[in-house]
Amino acid sequence: MEILFSIIIPTFNNVALLKKTIQSVINQENVSFEIIVVDDSTNNEIEDFMVQYVSGNIRYIHNHPNLGAVKNWNYGISLARGQYLIIMHHDECFKDTTKTLQSYLSHISLGNEVIVAEVEVIMNAHVLKRFSFLRCIKQKLLKGIPSLLYFYNFIGPVSCLCIKKELVTIFNEKLTWLVDVDFYYRLFVGTQQIFYCSSVVQSMHGHEGQISKNIDVLKRHKEDMRVLFSTSYKTFSQLFFIRLSYWYQYIKFLIKS
Repeated sequence: MEILFSIIIPTFNNVALLKKTIQSVINQENVSFEIIVVDDSTNNEIEDFMVQYVSGNIRYIHNHPNLGAVKNWNYGISLARGQYLIIMHHDECFKDTTKTLQSYLSHISLGNEVIVAEVEVIMNAHVLKRFSFLRCIKQKLLKGIPSLLYFYNFIGPVSCLCIKKELVTIFNEKLTWLVDVDFYYRLFVGTQQIFYCSSVVQSMHGHEGQISKNIDVLKRHKEDMRVLFSTSYKTFSQLFFIRLSYWYQYIKFLIKS
């Protein structure tokens, strides 16, 4: 059977979070999909847990040695066989555990190449309110000013995207803080067939392994800015929003200090 969706799950040292992610995917109904778990853990806990799941449509790879976060994401992409890719980190999951992929398929059948879901951020079991535009406005912004994402990521995590395989590029492994939005920018510059749907991806914040809790955001932002200023695809609009984003983060840092 031809595989329609590849759900790539990069994971690292957190079995509890991975369980919820896996459960939100395996019960999706009436669509063909594969699950690819790429494990960058420094122990065997996830490997032991995955024994019960590995089957024809679920693949598990434990990296030895570990690759690091962004390289692990790219490795997962390289293994995908589906027509559409979803990259879902182990602290994210589908809110609707049975019909999300059916919803995506209905929008794909209308000719859309990228489906964008809403994000629901959960911190300590509470849903956080997050400023967001109306879906129709966000869709226009993605088509007209994708560089705005460097200043304000109104998409959320990459798991909110379902992308036609031919459009998927790799993440820039030199980036840390802006790695997601740079991936989005290059994606949306390349396509206008975008649909913002009502499906919801839940994103768990506040846990020990959350990347943004374990880096110096301002330092990484400055390093990423240097990398992006040297790329061949930079535009005036892109550079403007990257600089604006850095100064916004800098002002936040001064206020907190």
